[in-house]
Amino acid sequence: MNEKIPGKAKRVKRPIRRSLLIVMISMFAVLCILLSIIASVFFSKALYAQFDSKLTGVITYVENNIDADDLKTCIDTGVTSAKYDETQQLLNKLVDSIDVEYIYIIIPKETVLVNAITSTSTKEFEEGQDNLPILFEADWFTKDEVAKFKAFWGSDGINFFEETDSYEGTAQSRYTACKPLKTSNGQTIALICVDLDSTDLRAMVTRTVVISIIIVAVVFVIFGLSLILWIYRNITGPLRALESSANEFASGTSGEEELKYKVPVIRSENEVRSLGDAIKKMTDDIRNYIADRDEKEMIIRKTEEENAVLAEKAASAAKIAELSQSVSVLLDNMPALTFYKDPETGKYLGCNQSFAVYAGKSDPTGVVGLTDYDLFAKGDADHFIEVDHKTMALDYPYIILETATDANGILRTFQTTKLKFKDSSGSLRLLGMCMDLTDMTSAKRETEEARKAYESAMSSNLTYSSIARALSTDYSYIYYVNIVSGEFAEYKNDNTEESLVITRRGTDFFVEARERALTVIYKDDNKAFIASFTKENVLEKIDTAGAFTATYRQIIDDVPVYVNMKATRIKNDPQHIVVGIYSVDVQMKYKETLERLQEEQTTYSRISALSGDFICIYTVDPGTDYFAEYSVKREYAELGIEKEGDRFFDRCRGDNTRVIWPEDREMYLSMLTKENMLKEIESHGMFTMSYRLNISGSPLYVSLKAAMVKEKDGPQLIIGVINIDAQVKREKEYDYNLSVARSKANIDALTGVKNKHAYIDAEASLNAMIEEGEPPEFALVVFDVNGLKIINDTQGHRAGDELIRGACMIICKQFKHSPVFRIGGDEFAVIVQGQDYESIDDLVFGVEEINLKNKAEHGIIVACGMAKYSGERNVAELFEKADSAMYENKKMLKQ
Repeated sequence: MNEKIPGKAKRVKRPIRRSLLIVMISMFAVLCILLSIIASVFFSKALYAQFDSKLTGVITYVENNIDADDLKTCIDTGVTSAKYDETQQLLNKLVDSIDVEYIYIIIPKETVLVNAITSTSTKEFEEGQDNLPILFEADWFTKDEVAKFKAFWGSDGINFFEETDSYEGTAQSRYTACKPLKTSNGQTIALICVDLDSTDLRAMVTRTVVISIIIVAVVFVIFGLSLILWIYRNITGPLRALESSANEFASGTSGEEELKYKVPVIRSENEVRSLGDAIKKMTDDIRNYIADRDEKEMIIRKTEEENAVLAEKAASAAKIAELSQSVSVLLDNMPALTFYKDPETGKYLGCNQSFAVYAGKSDPTGVVGLTDYDLFAKGDADHFIEVDHKTMALDYPYIILETATDANGILRTFQTTKLKFKDSSGSLRLLGMCMDLTDMTSAKRETEEARKAYESAMSSNLTYSSIARALSTDYSYIYYVNIVSGEFAEYKNDNTEESLVITRRGTDFFVEARERALTVIYKDDNKAFIASFTKENVLEKIDTAGAFTATYRQIIDDVPVYVNMKATRIKNDPQHIVVGIYSVDVQMKYKETLERLQEEQTTYSRISALSGDFICIYTVDPGTDYFAEYSVKREYAELGIEKEGDRFFDRCRGDNTRVIWPEDREMYLSMLTKENMLKEIESHGMFTMSYRLNISGSPLYVSLKAAMVKEKDGPQLIIGVINIDAQVKREKEYDYNLSVARSKANIDALTGVKNKHAYIDAEASLNAMIEEGEPPEFALVVFDVNGLKIINDTQGHRAGDELIRGACMIICKQFKHSPVFRIGGDEFAVIVQGQDYESIDDLVFGVEEINLKNKAEHGIIVACGMAKYSGERNVAELFEKADSAMYENKKMLKQ
């Protein structure tokens, strides 16, 4: 306390005077900003109120001086009347006599505004202009401007709005009032509109605000200077004098005795002078305190020493108690059975709760004072005492694995550790800890069994993996596709490791496959592949035919190579399909060679087609079932079927697992019986059935026909097997082509989504459900691509097509579970039901987020409007709502 502060105390870095100036300047800036905002709002409202009043008076005057019924007749016929001419002169005089730009009566159509009557000022007449003719179409208005006027058609009052345009390079603002003109029977025939030039409005408001700010600034400077001078004299000056005296007191440079405070001269009659008096009293109190401190310091030091001795003793006692408590807690919470006893008497002196429970007692106090014979069966007690004697004879812990029954008679396995020790009184004691290994031993046995099961499973899995790798070697690419979300994984054969590896993942398989087709598929096959490879067509073929297949040429090392694509569902997994691609180049080129050879044998083919393609003929005795082969072709002979013998029908059924295609065996066995054949021949004269033969691992479609003929020796069954493979395949190809053609009729060629024809069909279906009173929950989302005309005009239609495809991709990725239709050049529509309907608001919001991001990055922007079905009479009414919402969104995106 007696040390002096070296040197003179430094002044603060932010004096009050400077802070005062900063605060005053800040207040000035804030005041100017607030004043400018208030003045701008106030004067703008005042001026707009004047405009509203003026335009209201003009419209009211015009409305009261027009014969609306006569004007309707002129509009309907396109011929002006005498009253029409009077109205024209009235508007011409009115626009010259009041300060407005235009007075006009118009009819908004789809894309243009049609003139009913428009005023012509004297200035316009002098410039060579004339009155606009009735029904003149003003096509210089934008689509949004026309839509704005159309929106006022059904209103009752006067509508006001402001717009800005550029004429001859000069920006001009207009304030417009608009009101529907109605006939005597209340029918709206046109809109009365008045334009007022508001170009100078903002300049007027700005001038007013600037003048207000200048006046406030001058007043503030005068007031601020006066306030600062007063504060300097009455507050900051005295405070600086106090600061100087306090610094001298702190540094001991007052020139007098130590801790002597020099009172400054302060003449202000306020709190600053009171502060100086308080500081003087505080320094006097400090001096008195220092004088008393030395006297009491010795007493305090002596007391502290005595307290330290007492605290040390208390801490020692507390540690002992804490240690004792900790040992007790530790024993009670150890998982092992813990105890200690007197080795001479065999009585237990203590144990933890686990041991007490094992011994059949509720707590350790029930164990203390008892022996092993008091607690356990005689055999177990004898064993425990024997181990105790061995432990006491050793100088190190004795560890043993032992079994014993617990209080419930259950045999348990323990790892026991016992050792001898001396307690605090020097008495010899025995400590024991038993770890219960019963569950661990059981777990070990279970683990061994699990290990064997795992090794068996791994062996089976390795066998399965080997088979899967062997079956997949023919495929160059395999895709695992989620048909609900569109996510997929691409697997490729890795010949170095003989395994399939994932080379790529994606989020929309069908969209990405169609995009990739543009670059990897041979140009002559590109359009056909894109037209057929849609999600709807693939799933339809899988559901009807069991698989989707497509053969085309893929560019590999700049050479077109024939490949085959096959898509099938995964059994017991309706959400996934597997798509495999493998090379069939050799087979296809061989087929082309055969086709050329077949052209040279046209005559032979036509003649042989007339007699049918019998590959085998049998004669069968219906009484004895003895059969003989009459005629056979090579492919049938290779099946190894006997040429003659007895039990014809039993032999056919017995050969089915080797001869018949697996998927047709059940049908074959159920139909090919002697009873069925004879009954069918008796009823219809012939027995016929079709199935597939297993020819070298490939299916061959055949038709079996049987008829009864009478011969000298009695009736005989004539059974022929006819090759109808080509016919069936032609029929399947025809069905496929017909399906593709139908699909193409509803698919937009540019984008691959459904076209307007498909939308009309969907709309008709929904309208039918609405008329029947059972409409589903659905919504309609309408889209319009921004900037298509500019892209077409500046970059060409190819770039425009890319813009449309890009916009379509955005829509398809957002609405993954709903049909997308291209209903116009740059217009799309989505009919939303089911899963997408439940999250329709989030999906539309997602489109808005994409638009905002693309707008900042100059990307693709798709205006979007949505309407949910809520009792409309038909889909067309719902479409109008969605279309209106879309145009509002389009207008917002252009700002």
